Order: sequence, then structure tokens, then C-alpha cells
Amino acid sequence: MKRTIFLLSISSFFILTFHNTYASDNLQGETAVWKAGVAKVLITPEQPMWMAGYGSRNHPSEGTETDLWAKALAIEDVNGKQAVLVTIDNVGIGKEMVDHIRNRLKTKFGLVSSQTIFNCSHTHSGPV
Repeated sequence: MKRTIFLLSISSFFILTFHNTYASDNLQGETAVWKAGVAKVLITPEQPMWMAGYGSRNHPSEGTETDLWAKALAIEDVNGKQAVLVTIDNVGIGKEMVDHIRNRLKTKFGLVSSQTIFNCSHTHSGPV
């Protein structure tokens, strides 16, 4: 919960900062409108899994202490330029998965790879 509030606070800060800067510098009195949307999906495995970062561990996980999430922030500036930030509660994400997600974003929304950013929390409380 604290992390969600933190992420929303940071996102709001950047959106308001860019909105105010753009409105005052480039629109000369016109109202600038940025659009933003957020989404999240629960990615906590339902079955025991091997944990990332526990090389000496000799058995899979034994339950769930906290949920793991994948979240997205999509923004669009006043000129219609769009970008998406995806965060994942995991140690890392492979190139194949990133390419797969980027291909889906391009097919569904017309976004190219330069419009997407992927971030992993590097949690060792998640699966390999």
C-alpha cells in the first residue's frame, strides 16, 4: 500500500511539473491538458515456486507474505505524444518478455519501443 501511494505521488509530481512547465512556457495562457492512466494486475503465483536470489535454498516457496504486482502508468502530453512505464515486482525481466510486451503494445496501441520503459523492483521475495 505504501509503495502504491509512493508511486502515485511521484507520478502526480512529474505530471504536474511537466504540465505547469509546458503550460507556462509554450502555450502562453492556454490550458495544457495531459492525460494519464494507471492499471495494476496481481502477479503473485498461486503455487509454490523457486525464489529469486536464494541460491542456497533447497526447496520452493512456502506460502505468500506479500502480493506481487505489475503496474502501468500511461501518459500523453498536450501534443498527443504517449509513453508507458511498466513496473514489475520481480528481480528482473528477460528480453524475450520485454519484446513480447512491446510487440503487443505496438499492435494494440501503435506504441514503439522508445515509448515504453520497463522497471523491476528487484525483489528477492518473488519467483525466479
